[in-house]
Amino acid sequence: MNSFLDLIKQKDVRQFASKPLASLGYVNFAKSLFLASRESAYDKKVLPRFLMQALFQGLGDRKAVVTESGVLSFSELETRAVKLANGFYKQGVIENDRVAVLLDNEQAWFETMLACMLTGVKMPMLSTHLNQVELKNCINACAPKVLVFSHRLIDDIKQIEKELTSVELFVCASDAMASEPYTSLEAMIGSAEYKLPPGGFGVAQMPFSGGSSGVPKFIQQKDGQSALNQRMKGVTKRDLRVLKQRFVFGLTSLGLGDIKDNIVSLIPGPLYHSGVQAAVAPLYLGGTVVVMKKFDAESFLQTIEKERVNFTFVAPTMLERILKLPEETKRKYDLSSMKVIVCAAAPCPDYVKVNINGLFREQGASVSVFTEYYGSSEALMISILRPRDYEEKPERYKSVGKAIVSETRIYNHEKKSWCAVGEIGNVLIRNPRIYQVQAGNSDDINASFFEVDGVYWYDDGCIGYLDEDNFLYLTSRSKDMIISGGVNVFPTEIENVIKQHADVMDVAVIKVGDVDLGEVPGALIQMVDGKAIDESELITFCKEKGLYGFKLPKHIRIIDKLPKNDAGKIRKSELEKEFHYLSQPKSAGNVPNAIGEGVD
Repeated sequence: MNSFLDLIKQKDVRQFASKPLASLGYVNFAKSLFLASRESAYDKKVLPRFLMQALFQGLGDRKAVVTESGVLSFSELETRAVKLANGFYKQGVIENDRVAVLLDNEQAWFETMLACMLTGVKMPMLSTHLNQVELKNCINACAPKVLVFSHRLIDDIKQIEKELTSVELFVCASDAMASEPYTSLEAMIGSAEYKLPPGGFGVAQMPFSGGSSGVPKFIQQKDGQSALNQRMKGVTKRDLRVLKQRFVFGLTSLGLGDIKDNIVSLIPGPLYHSGVQAAVAPLYLGGTVVVMKKFDAESFLQTIEKERVNFTFVAPTMLERILKLPEETKRKYDLSSMKVIVCAAAPCPDYVKVNINGLFREQGASVSVFTEYYGSSEALMISILRPRDYEEKPERYKSVGKAIVSETRIYNHEKKSWCAVGEIGNVLIRNPRIYQVQAGNSDDINASFFEVDGVYWYDDGCIGYLDEDNFLYLTSRSKDMIISGGVNVFPTEIENVIKQHADVMDVAVIKVGDVDLGEVPGALIQMVDGKAIDESELITFCKEKGLYGFKLPKHIRIIDKLPKNDAGKIRKSELEKEFHYLSQPKSAGNVPNAIGEGVD
């Protein structure tokens, strides 16, 4: 894909490009463009924000946001967002300032997001599950002028407010809970004028990383020059143009253009997560977003039937929970409206992809619904797996898709050489985003860049290989890989086998120190409610599924619940600390919750 002409030749790009006009309405778009041109005095820099304002008003009573508390139409959302933007402006918030949100999945999130978007204000998105120390550090890292928070978190804010060095205004999302020195979102909207204040326009959301390795990192994008210019070494203007075109192609390949009707997007995950913004995106195209307060497997299916959902974004763990539902529960719901399920946040096991497609087909879906992309908060998208890919070659279910979004190669750091097709090594990538991104409250991200053949590449911490068609297969994260007796053991392979047992809800395989072998795999298992498992049964099951020798878990423990962040990633560093005793010689005092040891 070396030119703009190559880009527009792609069917996905053409379909995606036509979607906004079809969804927003041709007459509405033409009228809105006329009004926006007049309001902006034909200034191209500010025209987009007046255009979005006019488009949303033109959609009138069409559903924009559906939450547990009610329905917000496009005209209501636009009116409230413009008044809120004016309220922020009266408090001194101007373009490029930051309004951080510490919000649950609620209406206030969308109102704040649109208010920021229409004025060029940035909106850092904070996890609602951090402890007070983590929350204080994350807020100070993103340095907002305003903090908008859910009412249930008011006690946490009171405890840390004096240590929040940049925050000048605290805004509570509930009128009932707001009292001095706080104000409420309703009070700001109610007292503000309906007039779009001066400002810019652009995507407001600023994510933190998933935090699977500790406290979330604040991700911000900076100018690609100056301090970050070293990353651009060896990158020509043509290289950068091609990388940008690949990136655009990836963003248009999520299947939105395939949906003929108005998009109805279900949001089951936390709105502060970067990946969930894929499910927010249909709102900008005139689609309806249906927001779950918290994910529940059966409620997910029930909502699809009730709201006629045709698009959603999920983490693999959500799909696993759905497949673990009783058969009679899974068969209760009409899922015929669903067209696209985008899965990301962690690699999804191939059997989950196959079985989810099977379930939705059996419940009425007319197409294979599963789409996957692989990426990160730092790099965004790297590869994408589309239905036509695995329908052409079913073995591609095992991949995370074709590496068409970011330039991707496999490198052997020890040999200092590129890997051949099918050879396992470290995944290195290049794209426009990674040359500019910076983590604001962690070690410099530059440490993850490596110079190869005069060009800087980003090592995203994963191990895998590329096939002859440039499909990417991940085997592990480099920090999770277990070296047992000199043999590389990949925890993901063991986890994907154990999770197929009907009585297992989830599993984490961690590295455990061993006197003889250096490291061995330990399996920490969360059972389906009311179920139990016998060690010999589990080991037999693993052998029947193809595990052997070093790949069989040496230690097995049953735990009540695996610690996960809201992106569905298991916090393995916490587990390795908690279960460090497994590396000690067995004694009566250091084997709690054991159901036995694995076989040699």
